[in-house]
Amino acid sequence: MKLSMKKLLSTLSILSFLIFMSCDSTEKVVAASKKQEPTWEVLLQKSHGGPEDAKIIVAKEPSIVEEFYAQINTNVSPGYEIPALDYSKEMLLILCMGQRSTGGYAINVTDIEETTSMIKVTVAETSPEPGGLVTTALTSPFTIVKTKYSDKKVVFNKK
Repeated sequence: MKLSMKKLLSTLSILSFLIFMSCDSTEKVVAASKKQEPTWEVLLQKSHGGPEDAKIIVAKEPSIVEEFYAQINTNVSPGYEIPALDYSKEMLLILCMGQRSTGGYAINVTDIEETTSMIKVTVAETSPEPGGLVTTALTSPFTIVKTKYSDKKVVFNKK
């Protein structure tokens, strides 16, 4: 009986070793290295200070950006610095959630995908949990994202 128990333990050890060795982590590393870096950068994300109305702005020229920054800088001292962009290569996506009655809200870009005919932007809105502790104040969340310039139609989808 001792011999068969020894044989069983030995066989289990060998099987465990083979299973462990067959788990090749290099495949995951290669797959991760092939993943494309995001094509956007969040420049500014705030829970307060955005416009009262929900809107999304595709800003491809400086006057639109200057107008928006003038609006969000009315109650901020010092004001947010207007980003220096090369408008022939870059544009801004400005996502405004509109006024909310409490804190706990946010709006984010989770993905930007370029197809042959359009730019698809995936947007995620966060809301507070029912009954959760939040700031009791009016908030107006907004996010400003820099991405590469495109003449293609920009389509926004909520996640």
